[in-house]
Amino acid sequence: MKKLFLAIMFTSIVYGQEKDSVFVSAEASLVIPIGKLANKFDYAQSYGFWFELGHNHGLSANFGFDILLLQNPKSINYNYKDSIYKINSNKFGLDFGVRALKKINLTSKKRTIKYVEIETTLGLNYLDYDYPKQSDEDKKKNNGNTFRNTTLLCTSGVSYIYKNVGLRVQYRLTPYNFIEEMESKFGSHSIAFGIVYKQ
Repeated sequence: MKKLFLAIMFTSIVYGQEKDSVFVSAEASLVIPIGKLANKFDYAQSYGFWFELGHNHGLSANFGFDILLLQNPKSINYNYKDSIYKINSNKFGLDFGVRALKKINLTSKKRTIKYVEIETTLGLNYLDYDYPKQSDEDKKKNNGNTFRNTTLLCTSGVSYIYKNVGLRVQYRLTPYNFIEEMESKFGSHSIAFGIVYKQ
């Protein structure tokens, strides 16, 4: 995860050197879990801010985060120190990463009024639970990392924008089953529907 984080930061710096404008997207979505993940919570409210780092010929790089508020989350089994704990959700989650956008203009005018955006996001996802307290040995091993159960975030989506407001749909992949302490059948898939405002 540390290598992925460093890769994300490096990408942000490289694109940031070429930026010639500041562009912010504010997003609000409903995240609907599908498959096995639907057994972990009913849905989540997602609120995020994404900042443009640079753009060229309709392609742009963005850096940002989403705050997730889980609705009616269920307790899960968590393996720690050869024991299985039943832990509760703190109803909170976080996305963090970089996003590539491709803009497709739907008007012939020089000023972009209507357009479609195709997005791909790579980053990290964290869901907060009442995890068992780490021993001093584990704290040293994890460098005191509170977000020790973070997983990969991969998304693909499309938005329709009119002027500076639009609608979006997004597929999300968060493979928690790769974390050995988590349930093997935790679930990984969800779909988000929402609105976006660009300033």
